[in-house]
Amino acid sequence: MRFRKLSKIELEALSEELIQFLVVQGIDDDLWRDINNKSPEKAEELVALFSDTVLQKGYSKVQYLRFGSEQVFSF
Repeated sequence: MRFRKLSKIELEALSEELIQFLVVQGIDDDLWRDINNKSPEKAEELVALFSDTVLQKGYSKVQYLRFGSEQVFSF
């Protein structure tokens, strides 16, 4: 895993994208429920892979970062 895992709130907000991701991976609703019940560690791996995909896409659009406080201002 390259990036952090998305939070439950973030996953809920991206539920449609997660569904599309699972379909591309060949996982339908019944199989996803089966994986969650019988192999939760595999489900966590899939969520981590989805998180990496989403965050990589978002981070690739960042051109610069800016941080400012009373003592420090940096780009």
